[in-house]
Amino acid sequence: MRRTLLTAAAVLALSAATSLAAEWKIPLTVKDYDGANRPLSDVSNGVPLLPGQASETSELRLLDDKGNVVPAQFRVLARWLRKDNSIRWVLVDFQAATGEFSRKTYYLTNGGDPKVDSPLKVTQTDDAITVDTGPARFVIGRKRFNLIQSAWLDANGDGQFTDDELIVSPSDNNGSVVEDTYGLKYNSTEGTEEVKVEESGPVRVCVLARGLHKAAGGKGYSRGMDRFEVRMHFFANSAMVKFDPVIENNEAASNGAPTFEDYSLLTKVNIGPAVNSNPDYADHGPVSLYRVYGVAPIDGELKVGDSMTVYQDSNGSETWKINPGIEQHGKEQVKLSTFRGYRITKHTGAGEQELSSGDHAWGVVNLSGEKFGVVIVPRYFREKFPKAVTVSQDGSVRIGILPREYSQVHWIAEGGGAGMETWLYFYARDYKGKGITYARDTGGRSPWWNLYRNRPWPHVVADSVDPPLHALCTPEHYAACGALADVGPYRPIHSEDDFPEKLTLRRYFMTDYLKGNAYGWQSWGCRWEEFAGHSPWNYEAIATNDFAWRFINAQTRGWRDLAYPRLRHFSEVRCYRVGDNPRWNHPSFDALLQQSIDEEWGRFKHLSDDEVTKYSQGRYSRAEWPLPNPEHMSLDGALYCYLFYGDQRAYEGLKYPAALGGGFCAYKPANPSRSWGWGFRCFLLYVDLTGDKDTQMYMDKALDNFWNMARAQRKLAGAWPYNNNWMYGITSRAIVLSYDVSGDERMRDLAIGMAKHYPKVDPKSMYTARNDPLVTAFSWDQTGRKEFYDAERAKQYDGDFGDNQWVYFAGCASYLWLKDRPDTAPPAAVKDLAAASGAGGEVTLTWTAPGGDGDKGAASVYQVKYDDATLAEDSDGESVSFWAAQNCTGEPAPAKVGSKETFTVKGLKAGTHYFALKSRDATNNESEISNVAKVEVK
Repeated sequence: MRRTLLTAAAVLALSAATSLAAEWKIPLTVKDYDGANRPLSDVSNGVPLLPGQASETSELRLLDDKGNVVPAQFRVLARWLRKDNSIRWVLVDFQAATGEFSRKTYYLTNGGDPKVDSPLKVTQTDDAITVDTGPARFVIGRKRFNLIQSAWLDANGDGQFTDDELIVSPSDNNGSVVEDTYGLKYNSTEGTEEVKVEESGPVRVCVLARGLHKAAGGKGYSRGMDRFEVRMHFFANSAMVKFDPVIENNEAASNGAPTFEDYSLLTKVNIGPAVNSNPDYADHGPVSLYRVYGVAPIDGELKVGDSMTVYQDSNGSETWKINPGIEQHGKEQVKLSTFRGYRITKHTGAGEQELSSGDHAWGVVNLSGEKFGVVIVPRYFREKFPKAVTVSQDGSVRIGILPREYSQVHWIAEGGGAGMETWLYFYARDYKGKGITYARDTGGRSPWWNLYRNRPWPHVVADSVDPPLHALCTPEHYAACGALADVGPYRPIHSEDDFPEKLTLRRYFMTDYLKGNAYGWQSWGCRWEEFAGHSPWNYEAIATNDFAWRFINAQTRGWRDLAYPRLRHFSEVRCYRVGDNPRWNHPSFDALLQQSIDEEWGRFKHLSDDEVTKYSQGRYSRAEWPLPNPEHMSLDGALYCYLFYGDQRAYEGLKYPAALGGGFCAYKPANPSRSWGWGFRCFLLYVDLTGDKDTQMYMDKALDNFWNMARAQRKLAGAWPYNNNWMYGITSRAIVLSYDVSGDERMRDLAIGMAKHYPKVDPKSMYTARNDPLVTAFSWDQTGRKEFYDAERAKQYDGDFGDNQWVYFAGCASYLWLKDRPDTAPPAAVKDLAAASGAGGEVTLTWTAPGGDGDKGAASVYQVKYDDATLAEDSDGESVSFWAAQNCTGEPAPAKVGSKETFTVKGLKAGTHYFALKSRDATNNESEISNVAKVEVK
């Protein structure tokens, strides 16, 4: 794989891009990577903006390549909290049509969001939410949630919804349903807590339902059989509904982890009159028709009482017995999957009939009657085994997320979850409404071909939604915004080659249980080698978790296909969420751990009593996916999932890893290590995104911790003489980010001190990029001092990195080294600093204002420092390094050259104090240290 960074000339152009004009346009390219013809598909993903481009979504609009306004909706995902509070990330929703491997460009621009006609309407009462999409109407119950309570399809196109167009009828048997090991069912209808409109616009509506699976009449497990969280997305001009369900065990206090036989979504479609005329067969009486996709499609009929199931039991390869999708502990290895791949089975009164079997089922199913039908499109059906879809002659639909067909019981670890995105496409034969056309099945593909006419092809429906389309900015725009990066703008990175997807997926089937055990509902998206983050299967926040960042830069199919399941793993599976317990302001790290489930130190108290024992029958030893320790902590997966896909569940989970990283740094002694580097970076990314005021105590304690540790080295030329380049680089990166986020001048000083000590690296070494010289580049950017401009290293970062996986680091550092610096002249040094002691611990400093460029103009910033030993640029063992001296606050703004400056420092302790200062100009060129003024404070 070959990657190159843009030349320095391109960086100059990138810098110029940040100069904003009154009107602006951001090109968004929608590309079909998969060879699918999509007549009209939903596009929904985050777009970053430069500071100042827009303050509110009402200022935005979307244009096509001819300048026509495209109906779109916008949701603010993040703001530039450290700048002008303008929009930093915005979720953009619109509908696009693409041909096979085609691309189309749209433009996000300012000028206001014009009112556009849309059939998408939402009304709500205390009892229900009604969503009209144009061709369809959906009603969602708010008191007894059962997925879709009622639905109509305007089959005749008259704009009315009549009784004969009802396609879903109310039933308490429908919904999110768990069946325990004793055969008792726990329904979402019994434990509905909240049903609300989460998003609403002219393109898409999202309805969120939350609650606890409960059995009727208070029967069964008294604490309920885990929680449900279901998001339903409805689209303008469409009868398609996207379901995003998660079963989760995330109560604030332990509810145990009860076992169950089945977790499914259930609904029933009024498919209309049964089919009872087949031109090629003798009349069987009334039947429903199905088409199911294992590898190839199979057509068939269902008589009264019949059903059909497609079920994926294992990874579908020679390794299915030893790669069951989970990792077992202990000596007893329980048999989990029972056969290789999938089976399609028909269930009749006479028994079961196997219709087909194979390795990897697509899982797409169509069920239809004479009038209505539904296409079921599950995402990652085979990858996230075990999975099942069952349809019945009477229109019943079951989406088995953790299905009963599996040989063992299921359970959700405390803090964890499981889910599967699924689309349901409702249709009517001979539909006469506007805006919908079906791909025609006009050939003799099955004995029922004539009856399939004027119905959609299920595979065409599936291809239109999975995988979804993306609207991508240019790599240059992403880079200028610092999109999905931690420390601001970076140099645009282009990839000449794609991610080696075929190679990697092949390794996922190998016998090595770490790399091979990569399929299954628990592990799809993150391999087991990344479970614990300890040698020899290490885990890092960057390089092993920055695939979305690589996708927006490379913009290739391979990086897209690798990124999305990885991001969903952080939203769906990992033990990130434990109720709504407070995460901040704990008096100790141990107190925080009482509410945490992490792989080393978690102290979350697990419930254990007779009822838990009764309802935990069948559990076997199984590894879970807890939070990693701070040494391997990452917020990136959940953060990217939120910023790029607008995943609100991922957003709600961000504070849990952030709190663990922040709490660790607030209470543990600071040192240059991965625990401090990754843990603090995780915390800071959360603060930077949310501006959460409740984090302030952890922030203050952590910054003091860092500074106090650094102060212990104040009589050394550099901070923390620690020769592990990797640990030093990670920690220094967190220090740079902490200055960006907090504005604490001590962190700027500490970064400079760390750069002075930064271990020297052979610029030709393969580890150059990995060792992350960001702190050196940052210090060059902040001071303009030549000692931080490593010409050889900067030259290396202006070139080709080959297949180095740490190119994320290179982009950030080289941007700071190579960006335009039009002014290179520092202010002159102050030569006449004087100090006079006053009463009550006061010292008055006076000096003559230096110039901004040498002895001309005016500087921009003064930095005044003091200590109990004399100050020097770099310590000689007796003096204090300027970077490590104590900072004063409230320095005056520099006056023009030659002016007399006065500054009073208050609250000093009695004793001898030494003062010195530096000044900086508007481009951060820093003066030499001033003369040192000594004063006795009484």
